[in-house]
Amino acid sequence: MSRQSNQNERTIAYLLGTTSDEERARIEERYFSDDTEFEELETAEDELIDGYVRGELASTENQQFEKRMSQSRRLVQRVEFARTWAKKMAAPAVEVSPVSVADRKRDGEEAGWWKKLFGFSGEARAPRLAVAFSVLLLLVGGTALLVGWLKLREESRQLASQQAALDQRQRDLDRQAADLKAQADQLARQGIPHPSPTEAALPPKPEEPAGPAILALALSPGATRGDSGRSIRISPTTSQVAFNLDVRDTDYSSYQATVLTVDRTPVSSSGSLRLRRTPSGAALSFRVPAKRLPPGDYIVNVDGVTSAGAKMNGIHYYVFRVTR
Repeated sequence: MSRQSNQNERTIAYLLGTTSDEERARIEERYFSDDTEFEELETAEDELIDGYVRGELASTENQQFEKRMSQSRRLVQRVEFARTWAKKMAAPAVEVSPVSVADRKRDGEEAGWWKKLFGFSGEARAPRLAVAFSVLLLLVGGTALLVGWLKLREESRQLASQQAALDQRQRDLDRQAADLKAQADQLARQGIPHPSPTEAALPPKPEEPAGPAILALALSPGATRGDSGRSIRISPTTSQVAFNLDVRDTDYSSYQATVLTVDRTPVSSSGSLRLRRTPSGAALSFRVPAKRLPPGDYIVNVDGVTSAGAKMNGIHYYVFRVTR
């Protein structure tokens, strides 16, 4: 099997969603960094959609393609467009009755092609009008379909690029969580050091004042690799932690925030959140009971929900540490 055939098979497997996560990441990195490779991917997707619309896919490929459609609103739109185009192309042509030589002479053989097409003299008036309107409808309809296809193609490319960026962000978040968990495990293995004799001889420290009942925590998205984010101390008198998240991606109609441990265990999840406009920018606010936050490292994952109800996972994440 040639190298080109192997590449085509990998491309079809990627479009049908049957590749592994590692293979998918390699394919996306190659396609989205090279315009030529991306054009080949778009061509392969067009052929796959055309085969589905015409019923030319194998039974297994047909089921895999329909599964991908159930997960992609963009793919559903492209399939609907392809069906509309196929129906348009399959529409029967308007039959025009032949015009006799006498009719042409009566209408004038010396007239230009435009006058012959749109002329209103003689008995050939109705067929000529039918042909003229058919041509006009084909031109207008074809132009509209072409403009819509170009627009849909550009939107498809933008959505594919955004999805690749979100996938990369999710992989970075997973690596960040793994690093935080490794640090936490290392600290747990080391244990709590015992005080030295000198420290034991020191007078006891005065009691610290009681903390607030509601502890405010402001966070900004993202963190460097290995960074534990902001650290807060929760006192015994603190009943709730009020989160205030700085949001940079404001294109969604609503949001949902989930507090996770470093091993991705959910701690608390907010309901549907709306952006608040503050002097420093857009922000999300919600509260979590303090008893749900024992000492350790945490991640706040924010998902966005479009006006159409589509959920985009992991548009922002934040990290912080809790001590007692």
